[in-house]
Amino acid sequence: MTICEGKYYDGLSAKPHAALLSCDDRHSSYQLTLLESKEILKFEAGAIDFDPPLGKTSPRTVRFPNGAKFYTEDSDKLDTLRGKYKVSFRNPQVLASLLENHRQAIVISILILAAFVFVAYKYGIPAVADSVAKKVPRSVLETVSDNTLETLDKYFGFAPSNLPEERRGELLATFDQLIFEIGSPEYSYKLEFRDIPPNAFALPSGTIIFSDSLIEELVTEEAIIAVMAHEVAHVEERHGMRQVLRQAGVAFLVSTLLSDVSSLPAILSALPELLISSGYSRSFESEADAYSADYLCHRYGSSQGMVDALERLQSLYGMAESESTEFISTHPLLSKRIEMLEELGCE
Repeated sequence: MTICEGKYYDGLSAKPHAALLSCDDRHSSYQLTLLESKEILKFEAGAIDFDPPLGKTSPRTVRFPNGAKFYTEDSDKLDTLRGKYKVSFRNPQVLASLLENHRQAIVISILILAAFVFVAYKYGIPAVADSVAKKVPRSVLETVSDNTLETLDKYFGFAPSNLPEERRGELLATFDQLIFEIGSPEYSYKLEFRDIPPNAFALPSGTIIFSDSLIEELVTEEAIIAVMAHEVAHVEERHGMRQVLRQAGVAFLVSTLLSDVSSLPAILSALPELLISSGYSRSFESEADAYSADYLCHRYGSSQGMVDALERLQSLYGMAESESTEFISTHPLLSKRIEMLEELGCE
């Protein structure tokens, strides 16, 4: 007669009881003998459940109708006691047990998981993020943008502008005219200046920041307007929120795969930092370039202003660019962007 040794928990206390589990020859009834008290408990076969094996060394569990459990590390003997049984795929452990004992099933499962992760990363997360970004209310956009600008000023050394007041007035008038022509009333557009290295970027609410040095580097008003229109495109298409939500979605997917969903609040609280550091994807930058070029074509009959702006940026930063870095870059090389604009022209 097969006897399986283990620990019995009566479900009333955490105290374990050394016990032996055995069955009759027909596997129709089971007997549990408590070694210390010599008490014998009997159960009909249909009244108890055997958890399937999960891993070669994992303890096995027998569950009794009164909530009690019997744990054993002797999986082989427990299988002998259990005899033939009907597989129930409603129990996830049964499916896991079957999968882990078939190498082909393991390989197929890994491939399916990899395919799911790829599809979720490539298509699912962007689609969901874009849909959510379009529904984010104006009040949230303004809160995120205000927090981001405050963080930039406080921790990233964004110094107040040193542009002459007259020059700032001219730029603000140019910007107001641009917003009148292409800006949506859905956003609270305003132009800010900071004394930082050459750069310009847009926050989701419609706040656009220009650096003093970029204004000085862009020698024509048309180039400045081109960059303004480019940043307006990022606002109108909600590129900032879409990019941030995509990155948050990827972080959430990784956390879920690692069974660490507790990190979700931290991900959400880091949205302003993500907005600062994430930049835009290649498609977003190309879309904004095309938007700016289209506006310039309608206003001036030429998109040369955007080309001039990118060429000036290339002269400042393009030395670090090469074909080898394009593969790992999240945005297109400046040379590629210039090439695309020249190919587009003004149809």
